Amino acid sequence: MEAGSTWIVETAMGKMKIELDPEERLVSMIWAERSERAKAGKLPDVICSLVKQLKDYEAGKREEIDVPLADGVPQGTEFERKVWKVTRAIPRGQTRSYKEVAKAVGKPTASRAIGLAMAKNPLPFIMPCHRVVGSTGRLTGYAGGISVKQRLLELEQGDLFTGTRAEKL
Repeated sequence: MEAGSTWIVETAMGKMKIELDPEERLVSMIWAERSERAKAGKLPDVICSLVKQLKDYEAGKREEIDVPLADGVPQGTEFERKVWKVTRAIPRGQTRSYKEVAKAVGKPTASRAIGLAMAKNPLPFIMPCHRVVGSTGRLTGYAGGISVKQRLLELEQGDLFTGTRAEKL
């Protein structure tokens, strides 16, 4: 994939590192390191749209993020792409355990590998890995931090969410 541009942007969900292809389509959107700084300049329209969509999502005014994706995105191994496809299909307001995702991709004993694939998810709001939880409903690893994972689940599940466990619908 030809190089495009990379931006560090403050969003409603935290500081994000957003990579675009030369046609300004989304390649990745991950949490930025604390030391990474935003670059000066006018943000591309797609990033302005993405930032607004994240703000609306966080405010409960939007249910999904919809921006153009670069060809071949998401990039990953065949296994990772299968995991992300299953993750993307988890409905808003619902969760699945790592074990359930492992079964769905045909690897019922690969719960840890599912966790590794989640950690490499380049599009966490498009392939909502925050909806994948431990087998007991316990909130486990999330690149944006457990507090962000909890906030997202609370937002999506409303009154059904109880503390640090996600209720499976």
